[in-house]
Amino acid sequence: MISKSLYTFHVKSDPELTAGPARAAQAEALDPLAIEAFFELAKTIRGLRQLATMKRPPWRERLRQAGLAPRHLGVLMRVGLLGPITVGELADKLGLELSTTSLLVSQLSRAKLLERHEDDADHRRTIVTLTPDEPAIGLFADLRASFLGPMQRAISALGPNEQQSFLSGLHHLANELQSVVAAQGARPVESEVLA
Repeated sequence: MISKSLYTFHVKSDPELTAGPARAAQAEALDPLAIEAFFELAKTIRGLRQLATMKRPPWRERLRQAGLAPRHLGVLMRVGLLGPITVGELADKLGLELSTTSLLVSQLSRAKLLERHEDDADHRRTIVTLTPDEPAIGLFADLRASFLGPMQRAISALGPNEQQSFLSGLHHLANELQSVVAAQGARPVESEVLA
């Protein structure tokens, strides 16, 4: 927890932050809770990256055997967790271009991890599902345990109201970050592990 006195000391002692009245007012307006949340989020992101880059996580060998890379993990996780989904909906969920998502789905299909089916209701749409046998089931189980296990344990430790507040806060943060990225004209990075 960041104390108000520690926060005030750093703001007042930093000449960059106090260079002008507007800058000082902006710095003083920072909420210590936002600062603490920022550092906790940074620690969380670092932990997720460490999980994704561990030398011998259970899923890495399965992924290598299928001839795939970490950029395929987000697609596998989304399809495995959301169930049957169209390629267009998947692209929206991942924040990727339709062509990029389609390429990733094709590569996962060739590796026999995903199945594609024509939508009976609209033949222009393709429905994607997790292949219902090995190696897809084992790889998805390893991914789920590695990435969602810690989240499940953390959420389970919270009461129902805290869970809703936590989820709401994450939702607001994700939307705010997406707004900033969109305002900068940046494009999503497809190589992120759980894009």
